[in-house]
Amino acid sequence: MVSRANNSHPSDQVILATTDHVVHWHIVARDGIKTIEDLKGKRIGISSLSACAGIVLQILADRMGWDVERDFAVLTGDYSVNPLKNGWVDAFVAYDVPLSQAMMAGYKPMDIDMRSWNEPYPCNGLWASKSWAHAHKETVMRYLKALTEAISLMKKDKTYAFRSMAKWYGFTNVEQQQVIYNGAVDMPRAPYPAVDGIKRTMELYDTGAMRRFKPEDFYDDSFMKELDESGFIDALYK
Repeated sequence: MVSRANNSHPSDQVILATTDHVVHWHIVARDGIKTIEDLKGKRIGISSLSACAGIVLQILADRMGWDVERDFAVLTGDYSVNPLKNGWVDAFVAYDVPLSQAMMAGYKPMDIDMRSWNEPYPCNGLWASKSWAHAHKETVMRYLKALTEAISLMKKDKTYAFRSMAKWYGFTNVEQQQVIYNGAVDMPRAPYPAVDGIKRTMELYDTGAMRRFKPEDFYDDSFMKELDESGFIDALYK
């Protein structure tokens, strides 16, 4: 969304589906940083300000009345536990995979329950050109069927999810697999575009470039709606 808003080249890219609708990430920090207040003025590692990690950091700053660019030293690049281990950052915003890697390295996440904030965001979404998607509807529908079937398999059989992590990520440690699973288990059965998250993101990135758009410019829920109403998703859980 941020990239599209800031790009001088016109784009009809829209979100067709979103698997993450509510923030459930973590902050992993060096020794001595215990509370949210301790993060002010510190070096914070993220992937980029326009990515999901950036949205999470924007939400945290907004809740605290801080300015992301003035009250943190935001560092991007190596989005893993390595900058923390090497002393290059004081903390980093972690989704489930880097969180699991940090925990395997002996770190513990800060005691900040972001799930309880109930903050919407639009992360891990399926993007496509709107014109291309409607011209290739069968391809889009087949992809969404595969996506929703994968979600159902994960929800119904944790061991299946664990085997997939071992195959595709090379993660064979059960504790690490469980950390990743804990972050994924709340995926919605029908991953509609996260409209509330889109609206929240537009509030957080309230720039002249972003104000040119309306929320509906960033999503097309017609494909997910058709799939949901067909009964395909419900049948996966019978």
